[in-house]
Amino acid sequence: MTIYNLPLFPLNSVLFPGVPIFLHIFEERYKQMINRCVSGRKPFGVVLIEDGVEVGEAAEPYEVGCTAEIVKVERLDDGRMNIVAIGQDRFRILDISQQQLYLQGEVESFPLTDSKGLEQIAARVRLQVEAYINILSEMDAVQIRVDEGLPEDPVDLGYLAAYVLQVSAEIKQEILEQQSAREMLVLLEKKYTTELSLLRAYNPDSGTIFSLN
Repeated sequence: MTIYNLPLFPLNSVLFPGVPIFLHIFEERYKQMINRCVSGRKPFGVVLIEDGVEVGEAAEPYEVGCTAEIVKVERLDDGRMNIVAIGQDRFRILDISQQQLYLQGEVESFPLTDSKGLEQIAARVRLQVEAYINILSEMDAVQIRVDEGLPEDPVDLGYLAAYVLQVSAEIKQEILEQQSAREMLVLLEKKYTTELSLLRAYNPDSGTIFSLN
């Protein structure tokens, strides 16, 4: 495993590899952190808060997070920024320090294992995601667009499925922390089965499958 130092951004949300995150940067500590990441062309780590709050004092994060690569910066008054970043790689925190205004972690890479032979479960999850998007669209609950269709790769599909799923941050964290791709897809299938049952009970007229073609 690769061990490296990473600036950490504790949030009340979970980031997955391959999906975007949109942040408004206004605290001095995060202005400093983002400016250093931009100038050094380096990522930062997004971690879900386990104890504490986003603004103010340092929060205690969960152990597993995801690196974020900054792809767009909009600079505003007083040094504030709107940024767009894309999730890249999972990591596990080994140690945390606060030598700067913001948290920094000694982290190790945490790639998924067992990413072969997943075609059957990935196909089932794909159908669930399509049905889920369709029902939400019919209910006008959440507008979800996947302009290029769902990913063919089972791991990429799993991360997008986790991003789309409208559940608590704690459940998303549980998905992020799975050791293997198979475990992640199995857990996603269970969560989608539950959520689809609830949605269909609420909206019984919905039975069609959403087409991304």
